[in-house]
Amino acid sequence: MSKTDRAPLGYELRVDGQGATIIVRGRATAGLFKAIIDELTLHPDFHLELASVWDMPESAVFGQMTRAELSQLVMISRRARQGSKGYRVAMVAGGTLDYGVGRMLGGTVERAEIMEVGIFYDVDQAKRWAFGEGSAPASGATPA
Repeated sequence: MSKTDRAPLGYELRVDGQGATIIVRGRATAGLFKAIIDELTLHPDFHLELASVWDMPESAVFGQMTRAELSQLVMISRRARQGSKGYRVAMVAGGTLDYGVGRMLGGTVERAEIMEVGIFYDVDQAKRWAFGEGSAPASGATPA
């Protein structure tokens, strides 16, 4: 299912037996993330423990968001998975700024949730971690 025709920034959502993969293009906003999460939660294969990979290497994401947008994103994430017993979200960053802000955002969300957040530079590594048993890169990891 693709929203690239209707969404000015563009995203593609794929859900299969392993989990969800979301490809985001362009400048991402909290509003775009909300639209994607709304579509994901309405998908017939969605469940609260569904792992997801957000593939955003060509997008301007976290480093371009205001503090208010980042706070809104945390609230959107929490609401979407209320009642979950645990799940993983992997984000693929395109640059050092998005990687660093993404790690801080992930830490904020993880404190109050049972969600694990991993920030990656490589989509294959992100998928192995989110859909399997790998480990997220340690803080300070360098781009692949």
